[in-house]
Amino acid sequence: MTTCSPDASARGFLKGEINFARYDNASSGPDDVASKIAALLKKGARVLDIGCGTGVVSALVKELSECDITAIEPDSERAALARRR
Repeated sequence: MTTCSPDASARGFLKGEINFARYDNASSGPDDVASKIAALLKKGARVLDIGCGTGVVSALVKELSECDITAIEPDSERAALARRR
């Protein structure tokens, strides 16, 4: 199966080489995306994350909301990192 990294589409908008692990040191502060998403979920909710990248946001949302997340990522390198989380 051939995958195309989503960063290929972003190359025209971003300068330099794109680091797909750029969110790996994300926090769970109240203004972060993961916190905002988690605030919308009920405890134990079932969530489908399509295009989860390396799984950083999914992991934070799961931790903050105690929800059940199924994640899908077409890029094989990112999917491997997400699986480890």
